[in-house]
Amino acid sequence: MFWLIPACTFFSTPAQGQFVQQGPKLVGSGAGGQSHQQGQSVAISADGNTAIVGDPSDSGNVGAAWVFTRSGGIWTQQGPKLVGGGAVGQASQGYSVALSGDGATAIIGGMGDNGAAGAAWVFTRNGVTWTQQGTKLAGSGGVKLAYEGTSVALSGDGNTAVIGGMGLGNDGYPASAAWVFSRNAGAWTQQGPKLVGIDTTGPYVAIVGGSVALSEDGNTAILGGMNDNTFSGAATARSPLRLDRNPKAPPRSVPPGTVGPRTLLIGCRFNLNNFGPAELRDNSCAVVEE
Repeated sequence: MFWLIPACTFFSTPAQGQFVQQGPKLVGSGAGGQSHQQGQSVAISADGNTAIVGDPSDSGNVGAAWVFTRSGGIWTQQGPKLVGGGAVGQASQGYSVALSGDGATAIIGGMGDNGAAGAAWVFTRNGVTWTQQGTKLAGSGGVKLAYEGTSVALSGDGNTAVIGGMGLGNDGYPASAAWVFSRNAGAWTQQGPKLVGIDTTGPYVAIVGGSVALSEDGNTAILGGMNDNTFSGAATARSPLRLDRNPKAPPRSVPPGTVGPRTLLIGCRFNLNNFGPAELRDNSCAVVEE
């Protein structure tokens, strides 16, 4: 018999620009079960003073997340662990987590919920108290084993969320997607149909939605597909609202080369370099320079 004692460690940047650890490692209290994975997922607010730590193995894979806040350079746990209501079975809540810019809205992905259909839960903070906002979020149109909650992201204001699912279809092959939800007056609703990559390549399914991210304004989402083009990988950017509202330049085809930091990629396949920007794989995609 053995126990895994997980933790998170914070680093801050002093004046000289070097990172140093800030205080001791963070280990959330109230964990259940004998095996834990605190630190499987982490997120931090824009000002760096609120952090959330996920553990999908807590309490026999029910999962949970912990919130920590910083004051005067000291990190302390804020309230009890967060566990979303309405979960079915071993939900693995905390497999993915995200925070809004102000740190007052959190989303927790649980890819194992309801027999691996998956879901996500939103929590909001009032003062120092966290409460679940609405019921769990589960996108429509997913396959039985959608694994929704594999990845999650929030916009800066916390009013837009994207939930990725690297699911399996009935044939046993990956059938991945992502779902967008928007919040209005505290109520969350799905925004449009599920998102899937439209130009995936190769004999293997791209697993679009294995990773997701949102822009601060919530109008641009990017979905990662690690298996695209025989495991070369790719990402798909979706920004219909942004392009309609602010068309600074028309889409154009570009030859292979380096992509700049202010470039919007639409349906592009690219290699990821360990050091430096992405590199386009072909000239079949549209690029909009900002």
